[in-house]
Amino acid sequence: MPAITSLESLDRAIQQVSGTHKVLEALWEGDTQGWYLCLSVYAEQGIWPVKRTVCHPLGTVTLGSDLRLFTGQVPPWPEAELVKTFVQQTQRTYGLTLYLPSEEPDDECPRWTERAHARACADCGKLGFPSDSPYLPKDVCYRCHLRREQNARIRNEAACDDGVNLYVYKDGVHRSLGYATHFDSFAIAPYVDPARLPAPLPGGVHVVTLEKEALVDIHARLTADLTEQLSSYEPAEKDARKSHFYHFEEINYQGVAYELEVKLHRLHRDISRVFHAWAGTQQAIADGASYWIYFKRGITHRDDAVLRYLNYPTPSPKRMDQVVQHYHGILTEQEVSRTLAKLEAMHCLERVGRDVTISQTGSNIV
Repeated sequence: MPAITSLESLDRAIQQVSGTHKVLEALWEGDTQGWYLCLSVYAEQGIWPVKRTVCHPLGTVTLGSDLRLFTGQVPPWPEAELVKTFVQQTQRTYGLTLYLPSEEPDDECPRWTERAHARACADCGKLGFPSDSPYLPKDVCYRCHLRREQNARIRNEAACDDGVNLYVYKDGVHRSLGYATHFDSFAIAPYVDPARLPAPLPGGVHVVTLEKEALVDIHARLTADLTEQLSSYEPAEKDARKSHFYHFEEINYQGVAYELEVKLHRLHRDISRVFHAWAGTQQAIADGASYWIYFKRGITHRDDAVLRYLNYPTPSPKRMDQVVQHYHGILTEQEVSRTLAKLEAMHCLERVGRDVTISQTGSNIV
């Protein structure tokens, strides 16, 4: 379908459709590239007694990638604003009725011709078809069902996954190397001296830093293990019938190139894992950087939600009144205040007067 990127291109698309234009339908669809609006116009064509209403696809509207969710773009979904503006500005020309059942991505909304059989969500008002699952409510859409569940977790302070975050740090900048539920899941874990890690941890955020001395020791252990693994390296057998399942990567170690099949070949996958850990520590040592490991214990869904509110789309100070308003209907002002005090004691945020700002520690664990 053609791309519609402006009011003018939408107008040109509608002019290609004959008949009396009645309804502009805008429904969300999505693929691996992101969300987009599919536009169609319903037009009356023919004369009585064979007059009929025909649906004509117009094109798709995409005005940005889904990265907008993390950049604070306002409005986050300008595609909806474009079609609303078009209908308003062309009211005298076309007199169109806009059918836009959702202003944010949702691919479960009914078509205009199906609206009579749909039901409005009790929470957001969007039209949809009740789920036939015995495990889902019938009065709200799936998105609102998930929102209700999350609000319940926040309200009840349900335990959140503790987890571990790993960063490389240099000159005041933290670069994420990943997150895992357990530290043992990181490739460097078997090579870290257990004495450098904390004993069983109480609640809170515990930060372990691995400076140059520790990284040199880890790198030496990785070198010994990688050298041993590569001493028995054999290329993977290639079967043309399975070629579309393979995933090859090439590494270079001590001047020798090795081709690894990392999807189906377990030994090659192990070599790749150790090699990338080896290369990462070698680069950190060369850069004079260090590794920072954040262990989370006792973090609740309420703590996590508040930190994410402060951190996304960009870390920025919030007024206490803003935080209270954001959780209106979910938490009381006293509960918000108590949560902020807890997170401040954990060094996850800072409060100056009525201003609340997430700290580097808080930002690094969400």
